[in-house]
Amino acid sequence: MSISMEDYEIRDVMGRNQYPDVDLHFVLNSENYLEISARNHGEIYAQYVNCLIYVPLILLSEDEIFWSTPQKTILNDIEYFQILADNKATRRQAPISMTGYTIPAKDIPIPGLYEPILPYISLRLNRLRLRDDLENLEIENLTIDWRVHADNAPPNTGSILVSEIFQNRRD
Repeated sequence: MSISMEDYEIRDVMGRNQYPDVDLHFVLNSENYLEISARNHGEIYAQYVNCLIYVPLILLSEDEIFWSTPQKTILNDIEYFQILADNKATRRQAPISMTGYTIPAKDIPIPGLYEPILPYISLRLNRLRLRDDLENLEIENLTIDWRVHADNAPPNTGSILVSEIFQNRRD
C-alpha cells in the first residue's frame, strides 16, 4: 500500500539539492589561534559565501585587536568583535618589518575572484590570535555566534560555546 506525499513533503524533496548547506567550524590550535572554517555539507558547490561572526572581545589578544581594528558590538551585555568573512580568493602578503615593530603577514583579497567551496569540503576563512591567559578567564557561558549567506540559500545561523571549542583544542 502506498501513501501519497503531502504538499510540504514534495516541496522539501524538490528543494533539497537546490542550495549549498554551509556552516562554520571553529578550532583552537596549539599556538592559541582560533581558526574559522566554512564547511559545505550540501551536494551543490557554494560559489559566494559571506559570514557575519561574533567573537567575545575578551578572548582576543591585544595585537589582534590593534591590527584588526574590530567592529565592536554589544550583545547580552557582552562586548563582541564583529567579523565579516567571505570566500574571496587571497594572496599572502609577507610581514613588513620597521624600526621597533613588525606588521604581521596577512591575506590580501584578489578583486572579483572567489574560491568555491565544493561539496563536503572546508575552506579556512579567518584566523584570530587569542589571549595567552585564556585559562584565567570565565568562559562558561560565552558563545561565538554566526550567520552564513551562501549563494541564494536561506541564511544559516549557529552558535557554539567557547568552552566547547577549548575542549576540542588541537595540539
